[in-house]
Amino acid sequence: MELKLLLQYSIDSMNKLITLLAFVLLTQVGYAQDQTLGVSIFDEEQAMEGYTFFTPNSSNKAYIVDNCGYVVNEYIRGNRPGFSAYLLDNGLMLRANKVFDSFFNQASTGGQVELVDWDNNTVWSYEFNTQQYIQHHDISMMPNGNILVPGWERITPTQQLEYGRKSSNLSFPDLWGEFIYEIKPIGNNEIELVWEWHLKDHFIQDFDDSKANFGNISENIGRVDVNYKGPGAWNQNNNDEDWWHCNAIDYNEDLDQIVLNSRNNNETWIIDHSTTTAEAASDTGGRSGHGGDLIFRWGNPEAYDKGASSNLKMYGSHGHYWIEDGLSNAGKIMYFNNGDDRPEGYYSTIEMIDLAPDADGNYPLDNNGRYLPTQSELVYKAPDPFDFRSTYLSNARQLENGNVFINEGGSGRYFEINADKEIVWQYTNPVTYFGNAQQGEEPPNGNSSFRAYKYPLDHPAFVGRDLSPQYLLEGEQGTFCDNPLMSANDIALLNINLFANLDNNILVLENEDHLDIRQIAIHNLMGQQIASHHINEIESKYNFPILTELKGIYIASIIMNNGSVTSRKIYFE
Repeated sequence: MELKLLLQYSIDSMNKLITLLAFVLLTQVGYAQDQTLGVSIFDEEQAMEGYTFFTPNSSNKAYIVDNCGYVVNEYIRGNRPGFSAYLLDNGLMLRANKVFDSFFNQASTGGQVELVDWDNNTVWSYEFNTQQYIQHHDISMMPNGNILVPGWERITPTQQLEYGRKSSNLSFPDLWGEFIYEIKPIGNNEIELVWEWHLKDHFIQDFDDSKANFGNISENIGRVDVNYKGPGAWNQNNNDEDWWHCNAIDYNEDLDQIVLNSRNNNETWIIDHSTTTAEAASDTGGRSGHGGDLIFRWGNPEAYDKGASSNLKMYGSHGHYWIEDGLSNAGKIMYFNNGDDRPEGYYSTIEMIDLAPDADGNYPLDNNGRYLPTQSELVYKAPDPFDFRSTYLSNARQLENGNVFINEGGSGRYFEINADKEIVWQYTNPVTYFGNAQQGEEPPNGNSSFRAYKYPLDHPAFVGRDLSPQYLLEGEQGTFCDNPLMSANDIALLNINLFANLDNNILVLENEDHLDIRQIAIHNLMGQQIASHHINEIESKYNFPILTELKGIYIASIIMNNGSVTSRKIYFE
């Protein structure tokens, strides 16, 4: 093993010292001020060691970046996402692909679902795109390998009248109902339809008593009022066809239930998946005994005649999912509350609801006939609430180290917060419709992401993969990992000499001025600490064993007891 150019400074005169220090401060402080894209915050001690996966809405690419912002893998697909993409345990990417010749003229349509391997090869794909239906927004991989595919289906004006729709509410040319398919991928481009659910089978209305679905809405809270349109400016300005806009889906294997989010109704819905397809079209059967009716709904009791607009809990929302077993808050449903039309003003929050179903999977009601809980749990709200807001897109996820990862989708900002709500890692997506913005430029428009995720180092998808840092999306000006900020206290550090003694296989730190050094640490380029040596006494020379398996570029850092740090790249080969 050869170590090239470790950290070595020797100053022959005070003039040289001042000149070198001035150069370092000017270049590094200037660099830090220009850190507008990519990684702009990175607390190595508190941020989770891992990789961030995201799919820019403006691009046909998907990326995995390390904690320093370096791309370690990229995927180049035929079209832009439509919208969701996930990294699976087997290393495949599950992705919705936008089909541009769709009969449903809507930006959030997809139309195709695909499985893609690490090397960007298509393993399987299938189009869910006809004149009658299309996949949209989200998808969900089930533990058995099947895929839940939500979509829109056309309901003509004539059919709308049969469902008891008021003539003043008729959608032209059609109303877009919601459906869910459970499909089993077969071969390269075939499926088996295993199970299905349709919202139209669970409509209710109290307008036309000649129709089969006429009834008292407050006494049939598992059904969806076909004449109710959720409150808020978003719904009033939205296309008239898209009344429910279900943008998130997730599956809970233990409960055998599906959570579905209706943004336009400002509700979270849960349905029983233990039914047959025939039972899913009815109000009986399955573990819950309610067939395909909603067994839980939360966020807007006005939607089922159990409250008023003042009882609204959601203001547009995205990204609902059950937190996995083994993580903090396991079993709760976390979501991004976009904040449209909050009475106190528009800002976003991350929230959770803690549910307690009974043995049959049914959920309790309060004394007013509304589903519990009474309130959500607040996960994150910015110190100045109006500094954090995304009117659309977005998601949040519980991380393995207890932190929470947040995608502020409209602005393409991904950040991680600790238990004290402090941001410990932050990345701004530079990818736009017009190419990649460059470091130092203002965060661009058009850099949004529907979803983003952070995965830990030991995630199964990374086993056996080449995760070498490749390049920065925002240009090659470097990152905080390459150029940590130096302070005036670092003057003395310029007299430290750090080198390798290959004969004895040791790393030598010479400290002839007996500076008060606390620690020497070595990190890889994604911020993972691979070696650390604490210094207990002030001595002129310290010897540390070299890790013989090291290869490539690393960062050596010398930490003083006063908190100042100096770091430089080191190269092992």
